[in-house]
Amino acid sequence: MLGSELFFRTPRVSQLALADVRVPGCFLICLMVFGLPAIAGPPYRTGDADSAEEGTLGVRVGILRVQREASSTDYLAPLLRLKLALTPGAELASLLDYSPENTQLRDGGLAFKLVSREDGYNIGTETVLMLPVSPHQSGVGFESHVLATIERPPFRVHLDVGGFYDPRLAAIARGWRAGMVGERKHGQLRTGLELYVRKAADEHLQVQAGLGFVAPAGPVKLRAGMHVGLTSAAPDLAASIWVTGDTRLW
Repeated sequence: MLGSELFFRTPRVSQLALADVRVPGCFLICLMVFGLPAIAGPPYRTGDADSAEEGTLGVRVGILRVQREASSTDYLAPLLRLKLALTPGAELASLLDYSPENTQLRDGGLAFKLVSREDGYNIGTETVLMLPVSPHQSGVGFESHVLATIERPPFRVHLDVGGFYDPRLAAIARGWRAGMVGERKHGQLRTGLELYVRKAADEHLQVQAGLGFVAPAGPVKLRAGMHVGLTSAAPDLAASIWVTGDTRLW
């Protein structure tokens, strides 16, 4: 829904090379050779087919999300994600992003996820209602995703494919998006590699690749990531820092 970036511009790889199978092919080769891992969710854009134990409230606070595109830098803070596990396979989540530059909410939504656990893999669906959060927005948009998580300890792979329709602004956005995250656990540290693709109608293909990590910091976890744009339509560079924690309500 939203991105993040930093303070300088990086060179682009040609769109033609990225439009063919070499991008996902290189991603898979890197994952197999280097064993790079990741956890779906912040700082990644790819969802996962996991759910917490029943009655668990997850709090994700984005300290800062920065996005650099051409000569423009966009800041978002704070960002808030609340996730409540209603049953072992059902989660309800809320999403809220604030822009300090415009001193107003930038994005908001409600999400519902259903997960079915199988031997060695999970499959699920997630539907996100994108709500108007400012006087300039009207209507309600939605995203719908099919999710899969494949587990082969110590590795995990998360897949996310879905479509979106957002009528909140004058230019209606509709299209599809897909993401893939590899994951491996190194003790209490997790590091990751993501490939994210988004295509809206009447817009060029956006492809981003990113690295991230999740590390314990006392009673909470620190999550940080950085993504680079691989096509001209994607943001040049994006980065975000999150603090997350879980608590059992029942």
